[in-house]
Amino acid sequence: MFGFGRNRFDEEMKIPRTRQEIAYRRYKSGKGPAQSRDSQEQLHDLYKKISREIPINVTHFEEASSAPLIPYGSRFIEEDDTVLNFAGVGINEEGNIEIKTTESELEIPIEYKTNPTKFPKLKVVNLDRSGSMAYNPNNERDNEGNPINIGDTSFIPWGDRSKIHYAYKGLFGIDNFFRSQGILQYVECAILGFSGEDTLRGNSEEVAKRVLQKPSGGTSLNAGGLEREIQRDSLVISLSDGEFSFSDKDKEKLKPKLRECDYVHIQIGNDSAYSSFLRQEGSHVFTVRGDDDLSKIMINFVSSKYS
Repeated sequence: MFGFGRNRFDEEMKIPRTRQEIAYRRYKSGKGPAQSRDSQEQLHDLYKKISREIPINVTHFEEASSAPLIPYGSRFIEEDDTVLNFAGVGINEEGNIEIKTTESELEIPIEYKTNPTKFPKLKVVNLDRSGSMAYNPNNERDNEGNPINIGDTSFIPWGDRSKIHYAYKGLFGIDNFFRSQGILQYVECAILGFSGEDTLRGNSEEVAKRVLQKPSGGTSLNAGGLEREIQRDSLVISLSDGEFSFSDKDKEKLKPKLRECDYVHIQIGNDSAYSSFLRQEGSHVFTVRGDDDLSKIMINFVSSKYS
């Protein structure tokens, strides 16, 4: 029984999976967020749900060994035998008594999980949330330059076919992967913007709730801010869909930092001066169209790196 002033619905709404399923059903039906709850919280619940639909490559996490199940057959021991399973005694062809060992064993595969020995204590994301990320992957716009054909906006204000939508799915998918590995609670997070936004810091769960904002503004690289955030052995992800200027001085700041971390840059569309610079420095660079391939690349890079 529930106490006074409490009901089953209130109790169920404390369960994260329940909240996520409700948000997902409203999104799929085109109803939009419920008026009774904070819309930002509901967006957070929705992205946690839909990002789990993206396949995660964890092939290196599940390993297999084998264990003997049933010994069968028998033979006399030989001089080069090193491992023996006693199977009795017998009379050999010369009439002498000799020890017998099992001839073979039926083995079964046993799967086991290996604990990750290396994982990032810090995840740094340099995320492009400029106005161009509000467009769809084809960059379609009306005569006044406003984005069009960006999908359903009843629940997701920026539309579920915008480039920023797929970027957010990728970010939440990375957290899903770290959660599946049992390390999410140990990973601190810092998210920088390309449009002068304040840096978001904290654990991944807290930052994820604050990052969901509509794209706006231009694109510029805060090289000094990125340099300050990068720590040794941290995971650094940068993502952009266009060009921006950065000086030779900025390059010199970043070069030593690139060698200290696992850096991956995802370029939407054609290569930029920044992606070319990173490629020359030996960092991982992927060029994508900006739809589901963006989300998958983000997750698959991280899962293959830290499985």
